[in-house]
Amino acid sequence: MLPEGWDLCRLEDLATVERGKFSARPRNDPKFFGGNIPFVQTGDVTNASIYVKNYSQTLNKEGLSVSRIFPKGTILMTIAANIGDTAIASFDLACPDSLVGIIAKKNKADTYWLRIFLGAQKTTLENYAPQNAQKNINLQTLKPLEILTPPLPEQKKIAAILSTWDRAIEGTEKLLANSQQQKKALMQQLLTGKKRLPGFTGEWKQHRLSDCCHIVMGSSPKSEFYNETGKGLPLLQGNADIKNRFSYPRIFTSEITKECNVGDILLSVRAPVGTVSIAVHHACIGRGISSIRVKKGNSQEFAYQYFLSIEDRWDRLAQGSTFEAVNGDDIKKLTIQLPSLPEQKAIAAVLSTTDEEIAAIESDLSRLRQEKKALMQQLLTGKRRVKVD
Repeated sequence: MLPEGWDLCRLEDLATVERGKFSARPRNDPKFFGGNIPFVQTGDVTNASIYVKNYSQTLNKEGLSVSRIFPKGTILMTIAANIGDTAIASFDLACPDSLVGIIAKKNKADTYWLRIFLGAQKTTLENYAPQNAQKNINLQTLKPLEILTPPLPEQKKIAAILSTWDRAIEGTEKLLANSQQQKKALMQQLLTGKKRLPGFTGEWKQHRLSDCCHIVMGSSPKSEFYNETGKGLPLLQGNADIKNRFSYPRIFTSEITKECNVGDILLSVRAPVGTVSIAVHHACIGRGISSIRVKKGNSQEFAYQYFLSIEDRWDRLAQGSTFEAVNGDDIKKLTIQLPSLPEQKAIAAVLSTTDEEIAAIESDLSRLRQEKKALMQQLLTGKRRVKVD
């Protein structure tokens, strides 16, 4: 039963729906590019928050002759690969046929409300896509999409309410990005000695990692040690488990398996390499993980922050053409500059405080997203009605 005053409309009744176009062959011919016409790709829409503001390619006049312009205010939707991502164009632009331009009809639909509704249909649209090698949907699927439609004034009021949440989310996302960037800059200064904390002046000394840390490379346990029902330790096998999400079945501990303890630094050593976390459980570690624990006289927390600071450098050590991995000997040969233990602890305390501040912002962001999602489910279905002046 429809909410009072609402209709069930098709998307094509509320908006003009047209596919993007770029018929150039070959598609990467440079003669079509380099002008002043923004050429928006699917990634630009997927990475956008509410409005498309960034793009990495432009078309010239020759490129425009094999494409088409969508005006500012067009809702762009991805229809290939990442299906159902939406954002509103903040300028006139061209786009390829992996995107659809949706222009709300005047007196029929509010653009912001329609983008919110379409964005909430992402899972539904993905289910419509054929199960091919690369998922995609077409206009024949999109145009008849049924939309629960309130009167235009109510659409605008719903849009105004949800836009308030969007602004709060966007502001929190920026705050998080800034905090993360500041933490990165602080690590580069404090963990290299370029910036010293008050009261510390001693010389830093260079060490091989194997001299100051116990490094355990994970191994592949034999099948006879798997046990689905018996007692045993969870098995961490690779990057997906590095945040302590356990793989199953469970495995008995034995002299054949390698283990990590609570507080050990876990490092992903198989593609993708470099992900770091702290072990919160006693567990077995597979070939994709290395467990690192500092030796007496050094700070485990300082070492953890150090490994976080070089997460993006592990690719240089990775080997293998089809499956990148980092060799244990290469890890052990790494060098690290270490101050005195009191300075290590002081630096780690400063960076840990920053981590706590970032975690608090991440928690706020998660809460805002969940609250907005719950509110959307009520407002977009008419379960909760808004007052219209």
